[in-house]
Amino acid sequence: MSFWKALQIFKVLIVWSLFGYCQTQTVISSLTISPSPIQAVGANLSTSIGITDSGDFSISWSIGSIFGCQAAFTASIRGVSFFCDQPLKDRFTYGDNITPGVVTININLANLQLNETGLQITIIDALNVQLGQSPPLNIQVCPYLNTSGLIPQVSAIPCGLGCEGYFTCNTSSYLNLSTNATCQANATWSPAPACTAKRSSGLDGGIIALIVILCLLAVGCIVVVVVLYKRKKACFADKADKNPPTEGPACTPLNENQPKNPDSSNDNLSSGQV
Repeated sequence: MSFWKALQIFKVLIVWSLFGYCQTQTVISSLTISPSPIQAVGANLSTSIGITDSGDFSISWSIGSIFGCQAAFTASIRGVSFFCDQPLKDRFTYGDNITPGVVTININLANLQLNETGLQITIIDALNVQLGQSPPLNIQVCPYLNTSGLIPQVSAIPCGLGCEGYFTCNTSSYLNLSTNATCQANATWSPAPACTAKRSSGLDGGIIALIVILCLLAVGCIVVVVVLYKRKKACFADKADKNPPTEGPACTPLNENQPKNPDSSNDNLSSGQV
């Protein structure tokens, strides 16, 4: 702040002190800021504080070390006058709400910037007593989502308040859908973009492997049955062609050492004994 600006403010305070503005005030409703706790780039910051209606008073509003506005309440006319200074003068809007016992001062700062992240809003009275201080500002862009299958495009960089986002779902894992969303004052998308995953079969690798093995076993059993059936059929056909029927090659016993005629061994034994 330049020397001349400081001198002007000092003169204003001197004048106000002559009319009884210099007195410590009682805060009825604490300082609030909105949006909170996150603000989007380009959003408007709204601040509000309620002061007891106990006579004339003045308060000063600043962001970080930068002076913003002063508000003076005159009890006799039940009105508030505002004085805002550069470099933020063109970004301020303000107003008041006077009810029995409470004077609410509303001061709004437009078009928040990324370089204002971390600054705090401070309000003091004419005696330099702090009446309220906000948490540090947390100014962000709307998130560039690239998870859950989303392939995003944005209309502006940095993507702040009012920025349009165009989201397409990755068709390799998600349903082929697309949606548009708008960046809000709290640095979130509305409507919130989301992709729907493709429906899976619900079978894991182990179950699938078991099914494959069972299918192979079933096919193997069918093959064995078919082979045995054909062998049996060939055996009957071979016997039918013999006159008298004898065992053919297709009917060769499984045990070659077993006698074909079970009574032959008994005949040989009887002849030897004679």
